[in-house]
Amino acid sequence: MFQHKPIGNNKLKCIFLEAASDQEAYISISYGAGYGDRLVTENNEMMWVGGGSSNILTNIKKKQLQEKFPGFELNVQITMDTSTINIKITDGMFTDAIDPILETLFTEKVTMEAFQQQKETSTHDFALHMKNPAFNSMMDIQEFAIPNRLFNTDLLQQDLVDVLYDDILLLNDTLFRPENAIMVAAYQDRNFNESNWLEEKIEGETAGERTVHHVFKRNNFRNMVRQVYDSREERAIGTLLFRNKPIDYKTEMELIYLQVIADIIFQENYYVNIGKDYASIVYENRGKLEFLPKVLTMKWDEKEFYKARDDYYTRLQYVKTNDAGKFISILGQYFVRDINFLSMMNIFDSVTYEAFLEYMQAIKIKLAEMKIIYSGGG
Repeated sequence: MFQHKPIGNNKLKCIFLEAASDQEAYISISYGAGYGDRLVTENNEMMWVGGGSSNILTNIKKKQLQEKFPGFELNVQITMDTSTINIKITDGMFTDAIDPILETLFTEKVTMEAFQQQKETSTHDFALHMKNPAFNSMMDIQEFAIPNRLFNTDLLQQDLVDVLYDDILLLNDTLFRPENAIMVAAYQDRNFNESNWLEEKIEGETAGERTVHHVFKRNNFRNMVRQVYDSREERAIGTLLFRNKPIDYKTEMELIYLQVIADIIFQENYYVNIGKDYASIVYENRGKLEFLPKVLTMKWDEKEFYKARDDYYTRLQYVKTNDAGKFISILGQYFVRDINFLSMMNIFDSVTYEAFLEYMQAIKIKLAEMKIIYSGGG
C-alpha cells in the first residue's frame, strides 16, 4: 500500500505501508530541518535560524505528544538535514491517534514555559554530549561531510544560548509546517480509510504559504587532516566527499553506488550522506589508512560489485520486514530531502556494473578527503 499526496490545502505528504501486526502501528514525521543552519522567509525577508533552535522545537513537539499519549514510545532523531519524530502506537489505536498526533504537531502553540524548560534541557544535554569523543567527532565531521550547510559546533552551542522565544515561534510558523514535512505510517487497521482521510484532515488554520530554503555555501575544501591534541580519547574520523553540488545522475541510483563503495572499501563503521547538493561517506577509527588514493586507484571487480549491491538490498528488505519503525523513519528522512527510497528499492536490478564504472570515472576528479584525528591527550 503506497500513497504519496498532499493533505487538503496544506501539502503534508503521506506514505502508507502495511504493518505486520494489527496491535502495533508506527508514525514517523520528518521535517526538512536539523542541526544545520537555515534561512527562512517571512514576508519575503530572509532571516537566519540556527540548528539549536531546531533541536529545542523538535523536543518541545515530542513532549507535547508525550503528555497526550503517555503509553506510546517516542523518540527524536536530529541530523544535519532533517528532524524526525518517531511514534510507536500500541493497542490498535492508530485510527483514534492519528488525528490528535498531527494536530499536536501542526496546530498546537508553543508556550513560553515549554520553551524555557526545553532550552535549559537542550543546552545541558548538548554540552554533556560534547564531552563524549564519539559524539564530538561525528558533529565536527559534518562541516565537511555536508559542505553546503553553514554549520559548526560553536555556532550550534551559541545558538542554544542566544535563541529567544520569538525565534521559536518564527521557526514553528515557517519551518515546522505541513508543507515542509512528510508523514510515513505503517499500520493495519480496518477502521482507517486512508483515501477518505487524505481528503479531509489538517485543514483550516494550519494552511501556510511560506517556503523554506537551505543555505548553499559550496565549500570546496582541500584534502586535509586536522589534529586535535587536547582530546580525552584517541579517535579518528573522516569523510570522502564525492560532490558538493547537484549532478545529472539520479540521486537514488547514486545512493546505491555509494553504499557499494562503502561496503567494499570500508566494510564497517561508515555511513552514507546524500542529498541533491552533496554526497559523501563518513568513516570512523581509520586514522592511519589513506582511503582517497585507494578509491582513485581501485580496480573494481564485477562479482564484488554485484555482491555488495545485492547485500545492500537484502539488508533493506530485512529492515522493511522486521523493523517497521526503523524502516519508516529511514523513508521519511530520505523523502523529505526529495529522495524516493521506495523507488530506489525497485531499481536495484537496473544498477549495473558498467553504469557504476561510468559514475566513478565521472566523479573521481572531484573527490576530496577530510580527516580529524583526536590525539587522546598526546
